[in-house]
Amino acid sequence: MKFTFKKHPHETGLASIANPYPSTDIKLGGKICGFISPPSAFGSDKWVVYLRLFRSQENCNWYNATFKGAKFGTEGEAREWLNLNAETLQTKFQIVPED
Repeated sequence: MKFTFKKHPHETGLASIANPYPSTDIKLGGKICGFISPPSAFGSDKWVVYLRLFRSQENCNWYNATFKGAKFGTEGEAREWLNLNAETLQTKFQIVPED
C-alpha cells in the first residue's frame, strides 16, 4: 500500500518567520500515521520523516520514530523516499494509525 500525503496550511503572522514551510501528514489507508517535519529557524535545516510505530508499554502503545539517514533537502525527496520504501517499512515495522 502506498503512502498518501496532506499538507497543512501555511503559518501566518509572526509564527511564519520561524516556520516558513507547512508540515505534511503521512497517511496509510486514509488514516494519519506520521508527518514530514519541515526545516525551522530554530531546528533542523532538513525535512525529517516521522512515523508512528507500535511499542508495548502500559501508558502509551506508540512512539514517533525517525529513520537514520532519512533527512532530505526537499519535501518531494521525503515523499519519494517514503513511497520507494513503503513495502519495506510496512513489513519491518508495525505502523499505528491515529484513531
